[in-house]
Amino acid sequence: SAFFVDEIPNANWGHPCRYIAVNTKTGTVRTEHRLLPPSNLQLWDMVYGTFPKIDGKCFDFKKLNQSGAKTPPVGLTPDKCYAVIISGGMDPSSNHNRYWNDCQAIYNALTYEYGYLDSHIYVLMSDGTNPAADRHFTGTTYYDSSPLDLDGDGDDDVQYPATKSAMSQVFNTLSTIISNDDYLFVYTIDHGTLSETGQVLLCLWGEYMTTTEFNTEINKIHSDDINIIMGQCYSGGFVEPLNKVGRV
Repeated sequence: SAFFVDEIPNANWGHPCRYIAVNTKTGTVRTEHRLLPPSNLQLWDMVYGTFPKIDGKCFDFKKLNQSGAKTPPVGLTPDKCYAVIISGGMDPSSNHNRYWNDCQAIYNALTYEYGYLDSHIYVLMSDGTNPAADRHFTGTTYYDSSPLDLDGDGDDDVQYPATKSAMSQVFNTLSTIISNDDYLFVYTIDHGTLSETGQVLLCLWGEYMTTTEFNTEINKIHSDDINIIMGQCYSGGFVEPLNKVGRV
């Protein structure tokens, strides 16, 4: 029999967990300590679990900006501003609904507060436009398909899966659009971890991206002004590899 023990339930990965194998004939127990759960955890039977109740709802940016006035970054107009939002989620069981909430908040802040154009925001989220259940409501056994509309205007805002190939496609496209005097904002959220050799990794949908691979995509953009916010575990490991004049 195989057992999985999450030592910090509901926390972002990677963090300490255990894989326990029990030989039902001899009673021998073997334990392996790891940082990530199995990729199909949603199919496992829960023997025991305690999860804190998590309440709350998404912030309504429409109500905050009653005047309708937009405030783009200093010295810029909306046509000069671009953004990429990335939320890998890793797999259905680890793709908590709070990551969708984070992306929704960022997207709405960009559009309602800073005046970004929908067409200038590229969203790569979990399995993209796939209608399969990919989002896990933390503390429950409920799953659904991540809504594609982030700002409630009836249009789909999630266009791509959070995969290496999709990221390459997006940054290739932006490399032909963004010029030196344009502004790029990049936001990542969900999970990060370490490889067996201690290499920092960003968790995407079913795969991992190294700091070198991420930097390769950013380097495609010839803008003098790039801001990057990373919210995943171990994101500090990306700071030095990404360090370059014109980046924050």
